[in-house]
Order: sequence, then structure tokens, then C-alpha cells
Amino acid sequence: MIEDLIRANPPQYDELEKRSIDYIQHLKGATRPFSILLFLMPAVLLIIWIFFIESVLLLGLSVAIYIATVLVAIFARYRTEKRYRELTVSFGYYIIHSDYSMYTIRMASIVLTVLIFVLVETYRGFNQIEFFSVVIAFIVVSFILSVYSPRFVRYEKMSTQIQSEVIRSGVSHIASSTSMPEFTIRIVPEKKMKVANAYCTGILSNKVYVTDYLLENLTENEALVILAHELGHVIYRHNLKTLALTFFLLFASAVMFFSYLYISNELASALLTQAGIFLFILGIPALVPAVKRGYELQADMFASRFQTEEAAVNALLKTNYLNLTPVQASGGITHPPLPIRINRMRRAIKMRDLKAKF
Repeated sequence: MIEDLIRANPPQYDELEKRSIDYIQHLKGATRPFSILLFLMPAVLLIIWIFFIESVLLLGLSVAIYIATVLVAIFARYRTEKRYRELTVSFGYYIIHSDYSMYTIRMASIVLTVLIFVLVETYRGFNQIEFFSVVIAFIVVSFILSVYSPRFVRYEKMSTQIQSEVIRSGVSHIASSTSMPEFTIRIVPEKKMKVANAYCTGILSNKVYVTDYLLENLTENEALVILAHELGHVIYRHNLKTLALTFFLLFASAVMFFSYLYISNELASALLTQAGIFLFILGIPALVPAVKRGYELQADMFASRFQTEEAAVNALLKTNYLNLTPVQASGGITHPPLPIRINRMRRAIKMRDLKAKF
């Protein structure tokens, strides 16, 4: 089992890397066709609505196929995770509790909402008041779903306090050594889904959630590295900054896209519309994750102030392998690659220890 390799002394990182690579390869093979379909189908739906706008039956069938593709994509990932991560949960439980399924369903909902918006605009159009009302409503709903998502509502109900005195005193030391905003740390049950992670949520009231599955497979000092990283997000108010940037870019792209509603000059409105499309399709997906990657490194630097090099490196590696992520494929859209994070933390800890000697 993965947990046995993690808890071995020393941890069997070579074997974990092999298993993680095998898992990722099978996962890509199982989900790639559906990922391509989910990427292409919104464009196909839009074309259908433009050229066959009167065909309600065709419209309904197309939307049904898109929704079915979403469910099949989730099921393909579920089968792979059940095999390699030894999950025992049902498909229904997986849909409700999986990060991947929630993300996929959220993206599908956004696609369908935008397409319905385009359909209404095609049929009868919006006046300026209706347009800005829809934009503001979309931003408000997005804000509510971001801050009060179903996962974190569930976490709040099922979470418990940290019992380890070592971890509690370590967190108190971190908080007392900085001007830390008010926060709470809670443990959430994720053993069934085998989720090894920690989250920082909230804008004004900061909450850090750490999964019981992660804590059970880390030493207390390694757990403090992860918690210190999340507290780095708290002290630098990364959630607030990310939310403000995202909503600003969303609002800017919407205003530019529908510039023809309030700008009479056809050339100017056409250029702004194209700029809005570019910002929404390419700008937001590139800018926001790039900023978040910087925030992750900043939180790592904060965490490196409080633990040893061994604890920091093991905390990152174990968290990575508990989620069956190979080091060579670590990182992603919002996180830098693991080797970069480890090297930067090592340098920061060595500089901290060197300064302490003088």
C-alpha cells in the first residue's frame, strides 16, 4: 500500500515514484479522449446554436450529449483512481466528494451558462441595464460559490480540532512570531477519498483545513511545515488578492466583450470585443494561475522559517506521493514544480541557519 511505503523508515521514494508514474500514465490514457471532447464540444454547441437556432430538439440533444460526456469523463477517472489508489467509495460518493468531479461540473455549468447567455442575446438582445445586471449577478454568484463552496460547508460541519499538543504549540509559535490575522485550523475527514491536502479558505475570516489522511501519514514536524505554508497564505492574504484579481479580469473582459451595447463606433467596439474574448479565453487562464504560483513560493518561504530542511523536504515529498503525483510531473496550473519548491526551501533554510550563527 502507498501508506506503508510512506511510513517506512526511510520512506521508499523510488518505489513511490514508479507507482505514481504508472498511475498518471493510465489516468491520462483513460481520460484524454473525454478531455478533448469537453474542450471541443462548447464550440460545436455554439455552432449548432448559430446555424440551427430554430431546432429546439437538436439543441436539447446537444446539451444532453455534453452533460453525458461530463459524467463519462468523471467515471473514467473514478475507475482509474479506484484501481490505483484503492478507493472503496461508490461512484455517487465520488461525484460529490472528488476535486476533479466538482471542477469538471463547475466548468460545464459555466460553459452552459455562457451559451444560454449567447442564445438569449441572439433571440432578443440585452439593453444596457440588463447586461450590467447579468454581469454583476454572475460576479456575485461566483463570489458566493468560491467562498462558500459545498466542500467547505461540509468541512465546517464535519471538522474537528487538532489534538496533538506538539502541533498546537508549533502553530501558536508561528502565530506569535508574526502579525498573523485571526485564523482557525480544523481537521477534516478524507480517509475514504484518500485526499492528502491542506486548504486555506476565507477572505476576512481565515480558515485552514487539513485532511486527517495527510496528518496520519506525516510526522508532527512535517505536519507543521504544511500548516505553516497555509498560514503563509493567511498572513499575505493571498485569497483576497486572488479573488480581487479574478473578478477584476472577469468584469473587464465582460465589459469589453459587450462594448457594442454602449459604444457606437463600430471599429472601436469590434476591437474591444476581440480584446474581451482574448482576455477571457487566454488572459485570465494564464494570468491568475501565474500569480498563484508566485503565492505558493511565497508561502513556502514563510514555512521555511520554522522547520528543519529534512522536515520540509519530507513534508512536500510525502504529500506529493500520497496523492500519487510523480515528482517529474508535479506542479501544474497553480503550483510550481516540486523540485523548484524543494530547492528554494533548502536555500532559504540554509540561509536562515547561517544567519543564526552570526
